[in-house]
Amino acid sequence: MVLLQTVTSPTAMRRLLLQQPQPIKGGGGEATGAPATDFVVRKGDQLFLRNEPFRFISFNAPDLHVVEDESWHRASLWEQEDALQTIARMGGQVVRIYPMSIVGGLNNGSYTHVLGKGVYNEALFRDLDQMLVVAGRLNVRVIIPFIDHWEWWGGIPQFTKMYNAPFGDFYRSAEVKKGFKDLVKHVVMRRNTLTGRLYRDDPAILAWESGNELNYEDKEADKLSFPLPSRKERDGWMSELAAYIKGLDPNHLVIDGRLLNNRAVSKVQLEDPNIDLISDHFYPNTAFAFEERLAHMVSFTKGHKPFLVGEFGLVAPTTIDDLAKRVIAEPAVAGVPGGRSASQWLWLSAARPTPSRWVPTWVTSSCSRCRGRGRRRAAPPLPGAAPSPRPLRRSPRRPRLPASGPTAAAAAAASRKKRRPRRLRRCGCSPLAAAATTTTTATAKKKKQ
Repeated sequence: MVLLQTVTSPTAMRRLLLQQPQPIKGGGGEATGAPATDFVVRKGDQLFLRNEPFRFISFNAPDLHVVEDESWHRASLWEQEDALQTIARMGGQVVRIYPMSIVGGLNNGSYTHVLGKGVYNEALFRDLDQMLVVAGRLNVRVIIPFIDHWEWWGGIPQFTKMYNAPFGDFYRSAEVKKGFKDLVKHVVMRRNTLTGRLYRDDPAILAWESGNELNYEDKEADKLSFPLPSRKERDGWMSELAAYIKGLDPNHLVIDGRLLNNRAVSKVQLEDPNIDLISDHFYPNTAFAFEERLAHMVSFTKGHKPFLVGEFGLVAPTTIDDLAKRVIAEPAVAGVPGGRSASQWLWLSAARPTPSRWVPTWVTSSCSRCRGRGRRRAAPPLPGAAPSPRPLRRSPRRPRLPASGPTAAAAAAASRKKRRPRRLRRCGCSPLAAAATTTTTATAKKKKQ
């Protein structure tokens, strides 16, 4: 287990990142290409790593490369280490981040990955460099989507707006497609400033995903003010994009990021050799239960491509448990990066309250407000696991009272008079602090009564 160390300067930070051991062979500080055996590959409807089946149940951690909560800001090394080490200690092998942010999104400011046509934010991409080094050191592989269907961090509506084009032109306009390919090339062919390695040669990346929830359709789609092009146009653009990605990077997997919502998988998705995985997101927005949806999707993909449950959630923990068991039992399902539930979304510096069997073995009670500077508590580690590497910040001690004499009696009386029930600061990301606050408040009310 790698222990965190105090970093006092950017130079020391870079030295620390490069000197740590690299569990993913060739995935950290080497500038040469990694051996082909270090990449996860597809064979039929399963994934393999060094000729062994590769499957996973892990987490989505959307804020690893830029943080939305509570205020939009760059991800620090501490925040990246905090989230990725939590995942690694729980046995997670894969993490899925959110797509690149685009200027004009609903929840972000002007400080985004994409600033304009062919204009990219180098500072934010350096944070992505740093995140990949940390992930490689902790043996966690990253799924990177390129663009969002939605407007939260800036998505297709914002990208096409830069070209004065409507939403549908993302799938049909030669100019918009060329601009998007430029973004893809900028990411895939980027040279990590910490390691000197091209992203396409970095085994810390599991897969490229064409986007997040592309192809979204439902009966209320007209309210979104951007109706989608025809199925043929969408299939054609996804195949063109997958071929372009594979041309730049034959080492990594390519995920078709279209949202199917239990609809049939297209023939193009199943037969295109450049598309490695079919993905869907499971939320309670259809009449089908999660297990039924999984069986329905696997009926299309089995024997052709691995299936990936990219997200799931907003359901009872028992439903999540049943889905996880079904995933484990079905070899044609590559894995589950995680979902939008209390237990499967992992936000920086936080592990949301969950049933006991899903609670991480290591959580912190500092939230995005304190950025790690507030009170932190470590949950008991698993047997044989290393203790929490970060020191706990303690409350200042009360001043000691004199041992005896009239001064001692007066001081003790004044102390009893002024003493109030001790209350911890309530922290939304901390089940420990929240529980402690509730208990302390209840005790104080009883004393008043």
